[in-house]
Amino acid sequence: MGSAPLHTCAQPTDPEAAARERIVTSFQDGNAERLLTPAAERVEASILGMQTYYSRAQALFVLQDFFKNFVPREFAFGDVSRSEEDFFATGQYWYGQAERPLQVYVRLTRQEEAWVLQEIRLNRSER
Repeated sequence: MGSAPLHTCAQPTDPEAAARERIVTSFQDGNAERLLTPAAERVEASILGMQTYYSRAQALFVLQDFFKNFVPREFAFGDVSRSEEDFFATGQYWYGQAERPLQVYVRLTRQEEAWVLQEIRLNRSER
């Protein structure tokens, strides 16, 4: 009998595609570590109106706490754009039993060949 073909998850080789995949899976899985790998030395975060700069370690703690309290249900990209040095993405994050999603804004900055998390904003929807 023949053996079944091996199925592996292909990892995107294009840095932009990898950044998109990283954002989506991080929010879908509630994975702060993945979202912050890699991250800038100081990450600007605004979570439900509380805005500050965090070290990567502090941002990890804050985002882990966020995902624990706002358990992911679904994530959908909105707009994605980029400039030479920045990658911007917006999306909607549904959590728990909430009727309205949170609005997500993420900015990554190019450092060498990688897109590094620079800024994240999570705000309540106005509609």
